[in-house]
Amino acid sequence: MPGSPLLRLATGAAGNPLYITELLAALARSGSVTITATGGAELAGGTVPGSLPAAIADRLGFVSAATRTVLRAAALLGVEFAVPDLTSVLGRPVADLVPAIDEAIATGVLANSPGGLAFRHPLIRDALYEEVPAGVRATWHRDAGRALAAAGAPVDRVARQLLRATGGHGETADAHGEPTAPAADGASLAGRWEDGAGSATSVVSHPAVWPSDDASVGETDGRPAASGGEVIGFERPPVDLGTVRLTGPMDEWALDWLTASADSLVGQAPGVAAELLTQAVTDMPSRSSRHGWLASRLADALYRTGDRAAAERVAERALVYATDPDLVVDLHWTLAQCRMLAGSSAESFATLDRALATPGLAAKHSARLLVLGARTHLHLGDLDAAGLEADKALASAQQADDAWATGWALHVLAGVATVQGKLADALPLYDRGLAVTEADPALTDLGLLLSINKAITLGNLNWYDEALATAERARQLADQVGTAFRLAQAHCVLGQLFFETGRWDDALAAISSMPADLVPADLKEPGAACDELGILAVISFHRSEPQAARAHLAASEPHARRIGQRSIPPLILARSLDREQAGDLPGALAVLAAAFDGNPDDLGEIEELLGDGVRLAVMTEDKATAQTLTGQAGTLAEGSQVPHRQANALYCQGMLDRDADTLLAASRRYADGGRPLPRAKALEAAAECFVETDDMAQARDAFTQAVEVYEALRAEADVNRVLAGFRSYGIRRGPHSKHRKAQSGWDSLTDMELKVAAFVEDGLSNPEIAARLMLSRRTVGTHVSHILKKLNVASRTDIARESALRTLSHR
Repeated sequence: MPGSPLLRLATGAAGNPLYITELLAALARSGSVTITATGGAELAGGTVPGSLPAAIADRLGFVSAATRTVLRAAALLGVEFAVPDLTSVLGRPVADLVPAIDEAIATGVLANSPGGLAFRHPLIRDALYEEVPAGVRATWHRDAGRALAAAGAPVDRVARQLLRATGGHGETADAHGEPTAPAADGASLAGRWEDGAGSATSVVSHPAVWPSDDASVGETDGRPAASGGEVIGFERPPVDLGTVRLTGPMDEWALDWLTASADSLVGQAPGVAAELLTQAVTDMPSRSSRHGWLASRLADALYRTGDRAAAERVAERALVYATDPDLVVDLHWTLAQCRMLAGSSAESFATLDRALATPGLAAKHSARLLVLGARTHLHLGDLDAAGLEADKALASAQQADDAWATGWALHVLAGVATVQGKLADALPLYDRGLAVTEADPALTDLGLLLSINKAITLGNLNWYDEALATAERARQLADQVGTAFRLAQAHCVLGQLFFETGRWDDALAAISSMPADLVPADLKEPGAACDELGILAVISFHRSEPQAARAHLAASEPHARRIGQRSIPPLILARSLDREQAGDLPGALAVLAAAFDGNPDDLGEIEELLGDGVRLAVMTEDKATAQTLTGQAGTLAEGSQVPHRQANALYCQGMLDRDADTLLAASRRYADGGRPLPRAKALEAAAECFVETDDMAQARDAFTQAVEVYEALRAEADVNRVLAGFRSYGIRRGPHSKHRKAQSGWDSLTDMELKVAAFVEDGLSNPEIAARLMLSRRTVGTHVSHILKKLNVASRTDIARESALRTLSHR
């Protein structure tokens, strides 16, 4: 039994089994633990380390002085680092470092990592870092930045060193040696085309991807963005230029480097760029050319990190002194983006007109402003104007040989095709745009946006494997690049794809794993919030959690008021389910029918509601509505090869005609499209029709299949409804039907949660599990939280213990 002093020391491990193991090993090596006569473990007097990092650093006492020097330099670079960066910082060839690296690996201080090398534990790196006096560290960081720049290292790595040298956020590091970021909230993307700004325009098939009357969040905003590298998790930097002071002055070399690298840095790492640029412009004369340029980059960085208000203030202040035409256009672009985000589209057009009238306007800037105009038209739903403006922008961009404007014009044209339902035409446009961005590392953010929208389009086509892979790659890159809204968009696309394909637990994890502070509440796109909360409510209703579902609906109301009459399919469906489960079938139908009373051009956006609309119309004997909606489903399916679209038409027709064979055909086509929930509904309806024709054998078969699909979704409300409804016909669940999934204990864990639990048993940290499963750390954290709740345990150590006991019991 460990004594109290030892327990207090172990609290620093935060329940991580590997940290506990490392702590005990360090204490044992130094003889700091004694075993009492009663079998207790006590710290030996006079040898007690002052903290967990100090205890873990004891391992370093077993390495040579030369190796310790190399390790201190490595600690400057973070928990994970590239060997070429280490050679640059030390000014030594790699051959000279091999003995020290070998010794560090042999003693368990370093380990191999995908990016090169990594400290075995972040706490070891922390201990080495703290050994160096703060003043010496600052100088060493400055020298390291210059060395990395001279070696051609990515700009974000150089910037991190300069930021720490000037006293920026760099003292508290996460697992990558970066300052800890704020915590998580997701914005839900689900299927409309993303216009590049956190807003969406309706597309055929998917419901509402970032549907918004707000526009333009987190994009390249007319400036090149660089690629590669992870970024400091800094989301809302101090930006009051009148009050922020340097804690360490930025020397002339650093200012020259920042001036030359600001564009790439903002695109690659907007968070660290915002903080470093804030420090740079603080004491700089407002009328200097360098100040104007760096202030424009600061406004851009703030915009990309989601701080629209601060970005607008900085841009307006810089415009007072700006005279260079390129700079004026650049600042106007940022202002237009900010105002679109605020919903001031008319003011955005006025801003664009002023910018286009700037004397001496360069051709490339004209093309970029035309692109912004095209995007604004698309955002407002004026497809003809958007297409014409984008064509003009593309011609101007190609004439000016401007890759940025070319890529953006292609993106808008792809968006127009997507909204028009011409998905086969949209994919090549996305690919052309991606080819442009991949050839220019300064266009990472635009490439991210194209990938996100390509994933949405692939999902619209029911090509889910490719859609999920594309969205996951975008999520990983967005996490590295550090643009809050891109990361939220990628998460929400994944959430929607998981929802549609029946991976509801993964959908819940994707939605809930977004950091709560990543998208500030006052900037969160209302359509996206409605979409996200709608998905949560729909799942809750199907899983017999009406109280939770209605809480999600209540939470959506403030956001829904901001979007007016715009249709958000998951939210509409959730409202209809609320009425239906309360027994108000006419009211449930009225909620859906209202969505079809708008612009017929928006039908593709709300296509997913047609099946439920026809079902409720049949149940309420509203034949006229059933016929109208069935006709609309048929129109959408005409000439289409998309499985779920064909299935929708078959389902609606089968419901209207009460034709079991047509409904079975619909269920098969839904299965082809990878959509289990509508498949189960089609099977349930087919079983009802077979009962009506007294074909009980086929009714029982369709009933059994429907129940199995509902059970796989853990849709308890549907299972209970079907079992109760068919019991009166003498049809009951057969002996081979699946049992209802447990709500707690090991049997309640999803496949992904079981995998995570196994890795926790092995002692892996969340970042290590994330790397193994290709998930974000936040998603892994969400899975761990679910495991703790379902197993009714309190810590990772408890999970590891329970998992080990379970393994033993199965042997």
